[in-house]
Amino acid sequence: MSANPLCLHHELALLVLDDSKGTFEGSMYPYGFAGAILSELLLQGFISVTEDKVKMVSVALNKPVGDPILDEVMTQITGSSKPRNLQHWVGKVAGLKDLRHRIAEQLSELGIVAKEQGKVLWIFTRKIWPELNGSYEDSIRRRMSSVMFFADQKPDNRTAVLISLAKSIGVLNSNFAPVELRQHDARIKEIAAGKLLAA
Repeated sequence: MSANPLCLHHELALLVLDDSKGTFEGSMYPYGFAGAILSELLLQGFISVTEDKVKMVSVALNKPVGDPILDEVMTQITGSSKPRNLQHWVGKVAGLKDLRHRIAEQLSELGIVAKEQGKVLWIFTRKIWPELNGSYEDSIRRRMSSVMFFADQKPDNRTAVLISLAKSIGVLNSNFAPVELRQHDARIKEIAAGKLLAA
């Protein structure tokens, strides 16, 4: 196993989670998580996506991935009655039951976040995931900053995808200084579009 045990959906979850409150911020993150999961499968070579406008998804490697969430999604893709496009699978994966808490549970098992019960309106309980070990998120932010804010740095595929997903669901502003994001807006857009990838 690599020094970093996190997949893209774990990394994105750390950017979405409020560090102290342990709550998921925003409303678009289910689609971000879906995009991260499908991107992880693509980067690991388990699926392929056509480059045409329709972006059809097909199985490239039919064997266990080793992560319960990724394996569940692969089972759905391999079991589909016909080929489906990327948009279909984003919607399908975004709707997986308790997806955000399942991702957070994996982060909890790694000792990165705590699993606690919080109160809503002093009556209802809900799961919250306050941060325990900030080193992983700090490393993620440094990796993203190094390519977003420095013109001489080319992003690798994984970092470019993470920046694109974070931008699409609106969590860059809660993780980086707005003034820097504004200064480098054009570059961030190019990274998110996949135009500045390292060779």
